[in-house]
Amino acid sequence: MVHPRVEPVHLRLFPEPDGWRFALLVEPVAALGIPRGLVVYAPPFAEEMNKSRAMAAQGARALAAAGFAVVLPDLYGTGDSPGEFCDATWSQWQADLAATARWLAARHETPEAPPLPLFMWGLRSGCLLACELAQRQVRCAGLLLWSPVASGRQMLQQFLRLRTAAQWVTANADAQAPTKPGTSVNTELATQGWADIAGYRLSASMAQALEQASLAPPATGCHVHWFELTSPDRSTLPPAAAGTLQTWSASGLQAEGHAVVGPSFWRATEIEFAVDLISRTCSVLEHPPRPALAGAAAATGDLMVAGTPCGNELPLRFDADGTSLVGILNQPAPDAASRDGARLGVVIVVGGPQYRAGSHRQFTQLARALGRRSWPVLRFDLRGMGDSDGEPGDFTRATPDIAAAIDTLGARVPGLDGVVLWGLCDGASAALMYVQETGDERVRGIGLVNPWVRSVEGLARVHVKHYYLQRLRERAFWVKLLKGGVGLGAIRDLASSLRTMGRRRSKVTPCGDLAFQERMLLGAESFEGPRWLALSGRDLTAQEFVEHTAGSERWQRVLAADRCSRIDLPMADHTFSGAADMERLHEDFADWLELHWPLPGATPQPSPNSQESCLA
Repeated sequence: MVHPRVEPVHLRLFPEPDGWRFALLVEPVAALGIPRGLVVYAPPFAEEMNKSRAMAAQGARALAAAGFAVVLPDLYGTGDSPGEFCDATWSQWQADLAATARWLAARHETPEAPPLPLFMWGLRSGCLLACELAQRQVRCAGLLLWSPVASGRQMLQQFLRLRTAAQWVTANADAQAPTKPGTSVNTELATQGWADIAGYRLSASMAQALEQASLAPPATGCHVHWFELTSPDRSTLPPAAAGTLQTWSASGLQAEGHAVVGPSFWRATEIEFAVDLISRTCSVLEHPPRPALAGAAAATGDLMVAGTPCGNELPLRFDADGTSLVGILNQPAPDAASRDGARLGVVIVVGGPQYRAGSHRQFTQLARALGRRSWPVLRFDLRGMGDSDGEPGDFTRATPDIAAAIDTLGARVPGLDGVVLWGLCDGASAALMYVQETGDERVRGIGLVNPWVRSVEGLARVHVKHYYLQRLRERAFWVKLLKGGVGLGAIRDLASSLRTMGRRRSKVTPCGDLAFQERMLLGAESFEGPRWLALSGRDLTAQEFVEHTAGSERWQRVLAADRCSRIDLPMADHTFSGAADMERLHEDFADWLELHWPLPGATPQPSPNSQESCLA
């Protein structure tokens, strides 16, 4: 087993100002000399990219350990690369991948050796991009297709259904909601040229391109390995996949199918890994061919540059107790006002099964918004998450990683006097537990967004109060019940929730002798700096926090303190997928920062959105 070398880098692929792309470069150690082959990853669409990032990074490490040089690029408007998702085009993504392949080939080109074999590795909709490139633009030795979608149209319809589901939830949560199920996305695409779906602004041009995309067979000479994840009781490929492979083989292609047992990690609620999928992928590359690689000789000087800082963002790799973590430092723009008088930075603590970009790039957007207002920001992947090394850990044990991030920000921004921790969900919980455990005086402020305090009893209480009782007041519910439209399962769920909420509160996720909720409270009580709290109106996690703190005199004293500010966004969901909610969240937090740590010579102004205290 070869230990890989992992580097987060910026690739200068095109001459224009935003022609750089973030990429994770994973290669065998230099002592091994020339790699056995090259692999370029084509990521999936929208939130599937976010949820599968840890799996892709783990797969890249395994391929590098097997002797391959691997690059995982963020395409234009995604992840840590420049641009907005709504401005991305299918052809731009194809160009990004083609240029990345040429860059990787040029990086490992030697006069005395033939070009290395190139493999395009796609996941889900990324397979559509990989197949199109292998057919027309890039000559590949092979295609590694992980659970490819049958067509862009199929994937687009699955994506659009997220909008329908969100509208249904909104309409059921609030009978007065302005948006009703059935609103036509196609109408919005036709009239305004875009539609907001699950936090992503989909352009009409991208929707049209997806409608036309299909899983095309690659050029002759490309060896296709098609992998499908199956359940333990099923060891064969789905009929559609088997049929496509048979057609491709009949046309003269070398095409093999592989059924592998594992979870659908790209749509899982929590981070999951298909370990056998990675090992099977490595095994099919034990003896890679070495065909000529078209396009390698055309690589230009621009393609050869793998600079570290691009724009105002700096990819970083730093150590946390022997584990290598990956992060992005967003530095203030050169023309931004100097904040030397404040000397503070912001560390974003990622919550839930997310990596540093966040759902619909929410952390990327937050860091860039703060950077435009002169705040240095570090967002990073906790160990085992995203691109960082190590095994995924529980959020109650994030203290070493947070400490390493604070150390790194201080080292990279000279003269920094302290930091403000910003956390979402269990990232907010981890921030409070960090100050409880360490008493770190460098932490000058804390931003808490929908903090996680879940317990079995608390969840049952919120379900009863905010779902069942509301439904019982609706005439439609009783009509449906009398007509037999409400199943016995729903009635049993209500009865079970009532029994559960009547129990005494139990300690959940204990750490030492204290439950994590108690550690959070101790951290909040002991912290003497300013606090900022944001709560979403359409989020069970936020409602659980409200219910949990309402029943505690100690929490009420903490939340009533003068140094605590609060903003409520009644229409927001857990990740603030609405554009207006996201913008207001960013603006209110930045206003709160500048209220407490203003620019030199500025007159502090109260935030227009925040309340004077955290009391409802």
